[in-house]
Amino acid sequence: MFNKSTRIWFYVRTFCILVFFSLFFANIQSQTNWLVLLSAAENNDVRLAAQLLAQGANVNVRRENGWTALIISAFEGNSKMTQLLLDHNADVQAKSIDGWTALMASSIKGHIEVAELLLKKDADIDAVDREGWTALMIAAYQGQTEMVGFLLDQGANPNIRDIRETTALMLASNQGHINTAQILAEFEESLAQDEIDSIQNLGSNQKKPESVLMKAVFHGKTAEIERLIAQGMDVNEKNEEGWTPLMVAAFVGNIEVTEQLTKYGAELNAKRADGVNALMLASFKGHHNTVRFMLERGAEVNSKDSEGWTALMLAVLGDHPDIVRTLLQESAEINARQNDGDTALTLAVSKQFTEIAQILIEQGIDRGAKNNQGMTALMIAQKYKYSEIAKLLKVN
Repeated sequence: MFNKSTRIWFYVRTFCILVFFSLFFANIQSQTNWLVLLSAAENNDVRLAAQLLAQGANVNVRRENGWTALIISAFEGNSKMTQLLLDHNADVQAKSIDGWTALMASSIKGHIEVAELLLKKDADIDAVDREGWTALMIAAYQGQTEMVGFLLDQGANPNIRDIRETTALMLASNQGHINTAQILAEFEESLAQDEIDSIQNLGSNQKKPESVLMKAVFHGKTAEIERLIAQGMDVNEKNEEGWTPLMVAAFVGNIEVTEQLTKYGAELNAKRADGVNALMLASFKGHHNTVRFMLERGAEVNSKDSEGWTALMLAVLGDHPDIVRTLLQESAEINARQNDGDTALTLAVSKQFTEIAQILIEQGIDRGAKNNQGMTALMIAQKYKYSEIAKLLKVN
């Protein structure tokens, strides 16, 4: 039926087709293995990850946000998984889209064992993300005192400043992490006086006259507070960063002290040097009773700090849906934007806080608002594959 040359051409073409499809499906299988590796890292399935790597899975495969399996494992604190990935030459210096490394991810929750493994593989201890934050800064902000001590012992530089000229000490101090701040202060080569004052005014043993009331408030000593006010201490005194006694009480969530200071004329709407007030602090820390009390006494619900943050946004950032509801009931501006253009909704979606996102949607927030990167809440949800939130945002 076919001559010899035709048969040869037929066999060659058939062979080429078979080779093409073989390579095509092999590539699909390889890519599938890469994606499964990310899931295995998140779930700490070391056995599955080992099988996938043995089959040739790319150890440095990334999610859309740039997180590698190693960054995921470090964030979860899975030391065995981390060691497995490092043994297969995972890139210890790899950065996410936001500039995060595996070491930074390990510092969030204080996973020291994982951090040790990463540093043994020469992880850059002073690498910075897009905001200029190092692993030490992240640990300081989170109040991970043991991790801060570990990183300092390993040679982390405490004097690095981020894009806002903030140091690790400032971050710890502003968040009220006194023990963390004191450890950092011991390692700083040179400390700005306002940083020293911030630590002293929030609980050190050095009793400067202006810090005595602050210290009593921080420790909830109501009788001492009464005595100091009776002796003429200013209930509205400020430290160098602008903290007042009422801000300290709001931050630690001591409603009794908050009521006590208010009775003696504490200014509800006084602002710190960066524009933060007591209501913002209580909202961020999740102290619902304090928030309600201050709102009942006339706290300004829509006040903004120097970066455009409101109490509502900070309640979202702290993942406090009950406070979000309360603030909205008290006429919080639902569509307010911070300086980066983010709204309460884009913040909730970026943090994958589904309950808060649903509350905001039900209250009629503008779902189409874009931040300065041109991203809507839906775009953010789709980018990071937050399917549940994306579904909420698509509903009319």
